[in-house]
Amino acid sequence: MKKAFVALGTIGACALGVALLARPVIAGSGQRAPRYRVDARWPKPLPNQWLIGQVGGLTVDKHDHVWINQRPRSLTEDEMGLALDPPRSICCRPAPSVMELDGDGNLLQAWGGPEDPGKCVPPACQWPATEHGIFVDDDDHVWVGGNGATDRMLLKFERNGTFLLMIGDSFLGSGRQQLDDLGRAGRRYLRRHGSQ
Repeated sequence: MKKAFVALGTIGACALGVALLARPVIAGSGQRAPRYRVDARWPKPLPNQWLIGQVGGLTVDKHDHVWINQRPRSLTEDEMGLALDPPRSICCRPAPSVMELDGDGNLLQAWGGPEDPGKCVPPACQWPATEHGIFVDDDDHVWVGGNGATDRMLLKFERNGTFLLMIGDSFLGSGRQQLDDLGRAGRRYLRRHGSQ
């Protein structure tokens, strides 16, 4: 019995030591690391019974607005029952792919993707098969890309969704070494002063 108490005491002391050592501390600074928590009130409810699919990209612009590049085609039929013909349920429908929200979680605008085909009209603009990545440059241009099998392009828009430019194209990768093959670009880096 005495051995059981000693063993429990040892386990308890070890657990306390691990708990004290496991406190989040920024290495070498003695400062505590920030703690994050989910805010269930952000974003605020979306209009039109919209639902967000998988998030393929997120960025914050110079106005402290949050931009989301989401994947409406990742929603299941059960999740987007209102969008089916005939409707399967009283809720919901996919939101457009690109969404701009202010810091309070208010939706400022939403455009693009399969839910808003007028923003990207082929052949000049090919919307990615799988939305991936978003970037807003210093001139407020919105850049989106994709990582699907045929997504070998970057698209440039005005912040209101007006199409400006497509770099690359939509095609199956063949291992070819071409200037127009961006190979599922997930990140983009732009030089300052409007140069690309």
